[in-house]
Amino acid sequence: MRETSYEVVDPGGVPAMIRPGSRDLLRSVDAVVFDCDGTLIDVRESYDATIMKTVEAMVEGFSGVSLPMEEVGGKMILKIRSTGGFNGDWDTTYALSLFSEVAIERSRKQRGGSDGHVKRIVATLWELVDDF
Repeated sequence: MRETSYEVVDPGGVPAMIRPGSRDLLRSVDAVVFDCDGTLIDVRESYDATIMKTVEAMVEGFSGVSLPMEEVGGKMILKIRSTGGFNGDWDTTYALSLFSEVAIERSRKQRGGSDGHVKRIVATLWELVDDF
């Protein structure tokens, strides 16, 4: 956009650019609403559900183990996010998937190479998330 196609105004000492002809339209505006990812609608539940389904699919695809992420995943996601640096859902999905694979491998070693019990894997997964 070219600066010449805008009118520069200075309301309250802060310069702003307005497209010519917009002043009349702006006078009729009663409110302006800005939505910043979840401000107006809390979408955390749907994002968390997507993370849990993705982790379930990835872990089962990699290791053949079906984890009950719907039962425990929400609290684990919150715990991972609370560490900072995991605001992005891809990062959280990646971290939880890796923690799951490590928990499965530890469980296999503890049980002599077998897949182990899912409860043991989930307990180990919680330990990893808590330590993180």
